[in-house]
Amino acid sequence: ALAVPPNPSHAHSSTLFLTATPSLLSSKSNLYREIGHSAIWSLSTAKPGNGVEQLRDSSYDTYWQSDGGQPHYMNLQFSKRMSFYEICFYLDYNLDESYTPKEISVKVGMTFHDLVQVRVCELKEPVGWIVVPLWESVEEEDMEDGLQNMYGGGSHDMDPYVFYEEEVEEEEEEDPLHRAPRTLKRRKKKRPIRGHFIQICISSMHQNGRDTHIRQVKIFGPRNQEELSKPSWGRSTSSSGNSKSQRGEDDAWICGVPKFQTVGMSQFSTIR
Repeated sequence: ALAVPPNPSHAHSSTLFLTATPSLLSSKSNLYREIGHSAIWSLSTAKPGNGVEQLRDSSYDTYWQSDGGQPHYMNLQFSKRMSFYEICFYLDYNLDESYTPKEISVKVGMTFHDLVQVRVCELKEPVGWIVVPLWESVEEEDMEDGLQNMYGGGSHDMDPYVFYEEEVEEEEEEDPLHRAPRTLKRRKKKRPIRGHFIQICISSMHQNGRDTHIRQVKIFGPRNQEELSKPSWGRSTSSSGNSKSQRGEDDAWICGVPKFQTVGMSQFSTIR
């Protein structure tokens, strides 16, 4: 078992009252990926046969069961600095009752000794997936060509540590010079939390239970922006329109297919 550091500053934490969803959405799977396999996992305590392996086996029938006093801790250590989009827990109050977590907090830092609490979650008899967001929402306003900046065009480069969504809200604004109304496009982006270390703290259970059951844990991070598809209309082209280098760049971004980085996968980068 790992020692517990002193309570960190709570300046960046916020309490969320979350409800469970029956399944994880896969509609944006091309925008983020599961990164739990890149971490070294450790638990404060565990019953024999109910540890990390059961948390990560993708089965709802197995679970981690703690074996000690509260609070219970789950630690994830990454070898390099990662961007964290959300962390998801599968809980089942109908099966676990007093073992079901009631309050979960998430701390993020560079090391075990500088963790900062970023989320506190209150749960009520959850059955399904609890999704804890680990990002900060930011809005940007642009004029009618705002979408081009989202794909790397325009006058501003894309922040490599910002997860961009394609949800755009439009509204008309009255022009003070009595010209035609201007259309503003408000694009949403999410800045993920970055760090080397995540600690999940289960501080209380339903029905004043002592030990906890957590059936699955998954953690997601945004894919590298250079791996996301960029439609050709979002970039400028040469005057001739048939530059070999430009065509090659366009072909690499078709249909959301990422650029393969390893030698073993490069054989699949073209159709023969």
